[in-house]
Amino acid sequence: MANDEIWERIFAAVTRGLIAFVWMGPPCTSFSPARRYKPGPRAVRDAAHPRGFPKDQLSPAEVEQVRLANYFVLQCCRVATVAQDKGVGFAIENPIPWDDPQCASMFHFEEFEAVLTLPGVRFVDFDQCMHEAETVKPTRVVFYGIEIGDWEMRCNHPPRWQWCEFRDASGRYVGEHQWTAHPRMIRARTMDGEWASKAAAAYPGKMNAEIARAVTANTRRKRPAPVTEPTPES
Repeated sequence: MANDEIWERIFAAVTRGLIAFVWMGPPCTSFSPARRYKPGPRAVRDAAHPRGFPKDQLSPAEVEQVRLANYFVLQCCRVATVAQDKGVGFAIENPIPWDDPQCASMFHFEEFEAVLTLPGVRFVDFDQCMHEAETVKPTRVVFYGIEIGDWEMRCNHPPRWQWCEFRDASGRYVGEHQWTAHPRMIRARTMDGEWASKAAAAYPGKMNAEIARAVTANTRRKRPAPVTEPTPES
């Protein structure tokens, strides 16, 4: 998707009315608050530098990671702007911005703030655990032309003693009882060795089903009336 030609085709398809709805989730790994903790990938941006730290503070690989992430954010904002202008529904999902100067959010990009000023564009904040995710996953969706305002549910799961198995940051196996509502995510790996925060990136099944229902309802409302052939006069 890091290709201008592909995005130009998307813009053209939206403009011509060939797309009924656009759901977008630009990569959030370079914005993750988990980067504040060691070990693991270090932070490459913060609230004062939402587009990334100066290049002389980053490695070549980090510069490229920031460039690609910013590219996807800006392209999603362009698609959203075109879609709203053409009356095409869209949604852009990413983590809720953290109220922490060490954390950056793509929602603080000027281009994103401009999208939020467009007529009919709204946003909803919710926790994915309320949609059967294993972890809390505070999430924001900026949307237009779809009804998901009732998703605004925050975690109400009480803590309890539960057995948790994971690998710590060094890869060492840990099995322990924890007093918690949800499994540990920060500085933890899955049993396969993947960072837990990355492994939890996929939407839970219930949320996928709710997205499908909402998008289907949106497209049905906009479906043109069937054309009927005139009947010959008797």
